[in-house]
Amino acid sequence: MSPVRHHIKTALRRFGYEVTAYQNSVAGQRAQLLRHLDIDQVVDVGANVGQYAESLREIGYEGRILSLEPLTEPYEQLAGAAARDPRWETRRTAVGAHVGELRIHVSEGSIFSSALPVLSTTVAASRDAHSVRDEVVPMTTLDELLTGAHVGSSAVKIDVQGFERDVLEGATDSLSRVALIEMELSPRGVYDGQMLIVEALQRLEAAGLVLAVVENLFREADSGRSLQFNGIFVRP
Repeated sequence: MSPVRHHIKTALRRFGYEVTAYQNSVAGQRAQLLRHLDIDQVVDVGANVGQYAESLREIGYEGRILSLEPLTEPYEQLAGAAARDPRWETRRTAVGAHVGELRIHVSEGSIFSSALPVLSTTVAASRDAHSVRDEVVPMTTLDELLTGAHVGSSAVKIDVQGFERDVLEGATDSLSRVALIEMELSPRGVYDGQMLIVEALQRLEAAGLVLAVVENLFREADSGRSLQFNGIFVRP
């Protein structure tokens, strides 16, 4: 590395930024996996306002996207973003263990909204996690959504703030056939009663999926300890 590049990287690191070659970044690895696995459908569970789907387009993914978001306000923004993309479909629904309805605790920052109560330690780490109201939403399952031969070329991203166990329990058939799962992993509780990382690894391993990429998502500001990771799982 040249002295100039080293100086720039060191200066940026002092402010909390890291310069990484794209092919070695999480986005680069995600793009490579999608191409390698010939993914032509991504199911975006817990889409919020469409950030993940937009990031897929930025890394060159051109296949079908189905974004699922249950909450009214984020869904309106999501639908508006997807309207410009003919291969991006949206649906206002939660995903869980059965078809029906679900009560969600809506947080100050919508990315923290969850069907599970948020823990006080999480609110201490981010005031945006504070719950302000509840909303009852429709709910479906991954097995209802993913049917037919197309499942084998599908990837599923699960971003449901502690509700991962229920999503997986509603995917007993499709989980064994999808090519890639991307899901949040927590080493300790962020929400009351959530599935932690050890159980998540065991469940996905039982479905024939192994961890391929890990990304740090959410950490305590004072200690630097990670509270959530993002994991990408594929078949060996």
